[in-house]
Amino acid sequence: MSVLVPPEITDNIIALVDSGQTATFLACSLVCRDWLPASRRRLFETVHFSRHHLYDLFLTRILRSVTMRWWLSYVLNVKISDPWSPLGKEAPRLDERRTNRFIHEFAGRLPNLQELSFEDADWIIRPPHPSVSVVCRNFSSVRQLALFRCRFPSFGAFRSMLASFPHLEHLDIFAIAWPGAQLSPIPMAVHDGSPSLRTFRMSAGGPELCAIAITRWLALTRTARTVKDVHLGKFFASTYLAFLQAAAASLTTLGTPLLTGNISCDASHCTSSTSSASSCRLISTPIGESWLLLSTCFTVTDFDPLSSTMSKFCGP
Repeated sequence: MSVLVPPEITDNIIALVDSGQTATFLACSLVCRDWLPASRRRLFETVHFSRHHLYDLFLTRILRSVTMRWWLSYVLNVKISDPWSPLGKEAPRLDERRTNRFIHEFAGRLPNLQELSFEDADWIIRPPHPSVSVVCRNFSSVRQLALFRCRFPSFGAFRSMLASFPHLEHLDIFAIAWPGAQLSPIPMAVHDGSPSLRTFRMSAGGPELCAIAITRWLALTRTARTVKDVHLGKFFASTYLAFLQAAAASLTTLGTPLLTGNISCDASHCTSSTSSASSCRLISTPIGESWLLLSTCFTVTDFDPLSSTMSKFCGP
């Protein structure tokens, strides 16, 4: 005789399955009618648009379906991969690029979206619409944004996109670039504004000047007073020193390799070296007293050829 398992128990079991197990959730949804709602909720938690036809299918069968669109409220994580054209292959048509369509087509349709990731997005070929900064405000539930190998038409376009997410708390970027990157003063109009990040991760891979512009801008926003966790890639110290100095009071964890260079040290306060010039490497160090010691004892000099140029923006 078959035993009927209460739906509450099967729902709890399905809820314990790790996210991303698409095949498992699909199999569970086909077992019986009672297993379908819990399985479908887990399927909709993470949506990855890795190919053009998958995006179009989701658009027509979910977003534009009266009976299915309500499942969009269960979407928590969206990842959009829009690779650039590899050598020897034809690039996708402009109207096929998902990153150019997603923000406008799904604005206000994902009320519980928490994590949004763009991979290989190219906004140079087709710049974002001028209204994108207004439309992004409809993603009010997004707390975490990841940008991997994305290209923007300008630093202003990058800055406007980030500042338009009203409740952004976690930012993860890698190999961000825009043409004609150069050192220039940040306009006073963008000082002390959004975002208010708690976690900031920036991996090396893009142009150094772009990384400098990003950290200098964040040092002038509310992020300097709210950020707690910072992880930086293998950049020259002058790339992010001004940001770390601005955020020293709020930081609790710093994870970064401080590239070896010449630094001057006040030997009367520094316990790591007794010489006036030494080499320092800081990796995953809690901030607290250790960072206060570093920020008061060390003055960065000649870490890289950009040091003299950065001094007029960041100070010594």
